[in-house]
Amino acid sequence: DIRDFEAMNRSSVDALEDIVGVSRLGKNIPANTDSNLPSTSVALKKAGEAWAQHVLEAPISWLLSAAYILITVVSGFPIFYGLLTLIGPPSGQSGEIITRFILVLDSAVYIFLPLWTTM
Repeated sequence: DIRDFEAMNRSSVDALEDIVGVSRLGKNIPANTDSNLPSTSVALKKAGEAWAQHVLEAPISWLLSAAYILITVVSGFPIFYGLLTLIGPPSGQSGEIITRFILVLDSAVYIFLPLWTTM
């Protein structure tokens, strides 16, 4: 039984060296050249980079949405309504309906902006 514990103790140190990528003497462990698989350390770092991007997705989306909203609201130039004012809004009752529809489109942009910035 004590031999089993000693063997597990040695193998756990070896496994930790493989995970960290540095030997117990502080030297970098080269990648495994005997197989096509990357070392555990390299694989874990790649997985960590992927998770980091996933974790940062929400704050990046929030910042992009906030920037778009600030720019369009402060400038008074929402994208669709701004284009309508550039080409000149139609007059009369149909012009009012078209203007309201364009404002609904701008509202839809604000509503779905976080979804679009995460794609």
